[in-house]
Amino acid sequence: MSTAVIEQLRAIWKQALDIESVPDDANFVDLGGDSLAASMCQQRVAAIFNVRLQRTALLIEATTLQSVAARITALIDVNRSRA
Repeated sequence: MSTAVIEQLRAIWKQALDIESVPDDANFVDLGGDSLAASMCQQRVAAIFNVRLQRTALLIEATTLQSVAARITALIDVNRSRA
């Protein structure tokens, strides 16, 4: 997993959740994330990484910064392998 992905995702979460810090093991919902914030993150992730991240990844499945970054990295890898 790329440090750049983690840092870009951290910035997305900080903006969407209007908070100053996001620890690596922070849970999106515990930080105040809801479906609206998840939609905002989903749109930013699509714009920056050119991948489609499901909102359920943030709200239910892979809810920590590290686990969501790992999922984004996997999606990027899949897109590269298709190219």
